[in-house]
Amino acid sequence: MSSHPPPSVERYRELRTRMETPLPPRYNIAAAICDRWAGDPARPAILVPEADWTVRAVTFADLRDASSRLANAFAALGVARGDRVGICLAQTVECAVTHVAVQRLGAIAVPVSVMAGTDALRHRLVDSGTRLAVADASTHAWVLDDDGLTDVTWAMVGEAPTGTLAFAGLIADARSGREPVDTAIDDPALIVYTSGTSGQPKGALHGQRVVPAHTESISLAHDLFPVPGDILWSPADWAWAGGLVNCLFVTLQAGFPIVAYRPRFEPETVLELLSRLRITAAFLPPTALKLLRDHDVASRKLPLRAVMTGGERCGEDTIAWARHELGLTPNEVYGQTECSAVIGNSGTLFPVKPGSIGLEYPRVRAAVIDDDGSELEAGAIGEIAFHRSTASMFLGYWDGKGPAAAESDWHRTGDLGRRDGDGYFWHEGRRDDVILSSGYRIGPGEVEECIARHPAVRAVAVIGEADELRGQVVSAVLELREGAPPRAQLEDELRQAVRSELAPYEVPRRFHVVDELPRTDNGKLRRAELRRLLR
Repeated sequence: MSSHPPPSVERYRELRTRMETPLPPRYNIAAAICDRWAGDPARPAILVPEADWTVRAVTFADLRDASSRLANAFAALGVARGDRVGICLAQTVECAVTHVAVQRLGAIAVPVSVMAGTDALRHRLVDSGTRLAVADASTHAWVLDDDGLTDVTWAMVGEAPTGTLAFAGLIADARSGREPVDTAIDDPALIVYTSGTSGQPKGALHGQRVVPAHTESISLAHDLFPVPGDILWSPADWAWAGGLVNCLFVTLQAGFPIVAYRPRFEPETVLELLSRLRITAAFLPPTALKLLRDHDVASRKLPLRAVMTGGERCGEDTIAWARHELGLTPNEVYGQTECSAVIGNSGTLFPVKPGSIGLEYPRVRAAVIDDDGSELEAGAIGEIAFHRSTASMFLGYWDGKGPAAAESDWHRTGDLGRRDGDGYFWHEGRRDDVILSSGYRIGPGEVEECIARHPAVRAVAVIGEADELRGQVVSAVLELREGAPPRAQLEDELRQAVRSELAPYEVPRRFHVVDELPRTDNGKLRRAELRRLLR
């Protein structure tokens, strides 16, 4: 039985106040996530599963030595405080070593997904003014032929093509030992680029505070992580804020091990990983949880005790499945590249309302505001916004030369939402996802929730489709499971499901079936792509 008192909003708010202690004025990520634990030579930092499921453990002492050598090698190449270093690596030990090395120097890391194409990679490195970058030749060998990247020096993990530096050689040839520079809490540390759903992606510049500012929120999202024996893993790419800061950095700062493993998300492989490595805490996007639903999970007796989820709507059905099959309640969190994991759940401390993105986490001020920036009353739909006083708020957008100044006290997310009488936030979709049909404004989230409950529906996206009479009509795009009813019968059942819970004008008038919904690399629906396909 749990030793915690029953979940309570009032008790959480009291605890939240006590957790909001001031952040230290001086802080360095390398010192906090590596060196402070390196005195214990056997303490594992990163666990790497091999092909036969044996595990290679990299200790904090190993991480300190390798990152110190790499920092010395970078310094010899001219990297100094404030310089930008590109990191185009998968979820690997080399990726972690490079990040720690960059922070030792007081330089600024520019993480880029290994799945980034030519244009995406070029934009991030050119816009940030990167002159040194680390990559894996097996995924980025083509960078040497890119005329737009001729000013970048490349260090390659694995085989180093002519004209590049060998990553392993840099470490082997460099002297050992390098203390982290003394940095202030707001000194720049990372430039993480947004997804770029419209226009070119923008670089969100984060300070050193990005790690300590997330300590409490990630602890709450993983039901008071860490507890003795915790091991964390996520399929989230370490190039994204959710994977890099919320998983890698926060876990290492706690002195606990994280698993470095990012295969293609095959449910059976993931279940084997969770079981064999005895993973207790995981950040699994809703898409990942939904993929696991079709597999025998309960019989494996997984050691999972906490799951953080987010990036898209989790849904009541998925939460109910996890409670029944995994024996836990996923804690949905909400945030953006500019300010991640600021609203969320923590089932250990306060009740989870399925469908809600939760309450404000410590050191956060969030609101639902109107077009004029005024806070709206409970129940009113407006734009979710974070106040600039929020501890994990980014420093500003990188404009190619440096950070641009903030334009107002509120960071507008572009997401519609509401706040109920208990203070819980509810996400109602992107502003540009709102469907305007016959004068009605319809958010896709609630409609998707109704349709997703049907056993034949694997996944659904609801969008507005152009219509000469109504301007737009509600259109549902479906991924179906095997054995789905005949199309006409299924559409009738889905319309009735929506009609029984929502307003008549929210009932879909059109249905489309696809093999797979278009998604981003981290599992979010590409609604804009769907709208283009249905034109």
